[in-house]
Amino acid sequence: MDYLKKLKHKWQRFQQYSPFEQRWLVQALVLLPLVALSLRVGGLSRTQTWLKWLLKLPTGPVLNLPELALMPRAEKISELVGVAVRYNRPWATCLNQSLLLEWLLRRQHIDSQLRVGVRRTNGKFEAHAWVECQGSVLNDSNSVAQSYAPFSGLI
Repeated sequence: MDYLKKLKHKWQRFQQYSPFEQRWLVQALVLLPLVALSLRVGGLSRTQTWLKWLLKLPTGPVLNLPELALMPRAEKISELVGVAVRYNRPWATCLNQSLLLEWLLRRQHIDSQLRVGVRRTNGKFEAHAWVECQGSVLNDSNSVAQSYAPFSGLI
């Protein structure tokens, strides 16, 4: 019975989103595991090629908003990817979600950059990925570039 109540509650929360937001959330929920599997099987380069191929498919409705309205839309898409991440924990690495976020943003004609940075902590090598749009970090704190040394070239 509790399961049905939770499911009903989740459905009601989903219905509170606009049709555009529902579409972005469903895409994120479906594609996050696929991006993760693609990275494991084919690596980063092949996954990026696959995602670029998907960009060529018809997009359906695209919001044509003025330049000033791009950041709120990009932030909303980032928030929805965060929701998808909570439901797909095994697939939710920073690289998986950053690749997906960048793809969703480009699908909406929002220019964004995938960033990958590295650092050494207590002798351990660490890497991290995030997405920037108009100079702001979307899926992490704005100080992430100070914590990790980002690669200078585009990934």
